Amino acid sequence: MSSPRSLSRPGLAVLGLLVAAAASAQDAGSLRGTVSDTTGAVLPGATVTLANEATRFTRNVVTDAQGGYYFGAVAPAAYSVHVEMPGFKTVEQKAVRVNQREAAGLDFTLEVGVQTERLEVTAQRDMIQTETGAREGLLTAEQIDNLSVVSRSPLELLRILPG
Repeated sequence: MSSPRSLSRPGLAVLGLLVAAAASAQDAGSLRGTVSDTTGAVLPGATVTLANEATRFTRNVVTDAQGGYYFGAVAPAAYSVHVEMPGFKTVEQKAVRVNQREAAGLDFTLEVGVQTERLEVTAQRDMIQTETGAREGLLTAEQIDNLSVVSRSPLELLRILPG
């Protein structure tokens, strides 16, 4: 059995990077959903692009045989989700908020048309937790500032969460 002193400096650096990467992944969320057509049939092979609106960093996935897509380890931020498939109109949903430790679901319905036609969704729709049975919520600093907390107990903040 080796002692902590037997680790070299490069070994300690690698260990530190692994611990930091694991810690940051725990605060990430995920986004999943299904892509279907207007009749409800799933669309395997559609390209789904997730773009961070602040940094413009993008990730692409292709829907599976059940029309599903999944983005894991998504940093908390606002994203644009872009879906395209040959023979269908392109759809884009902006201002999709992914919070830390949240498994968000967002489904898309593509209309038949030419790929050059573009459908842009501008209305913000509420994200509903459909992927797990967990009841969870996120308190913002603005909500905390605007509340009168009885007895200054942080447990009183739990009363404003759903469920």
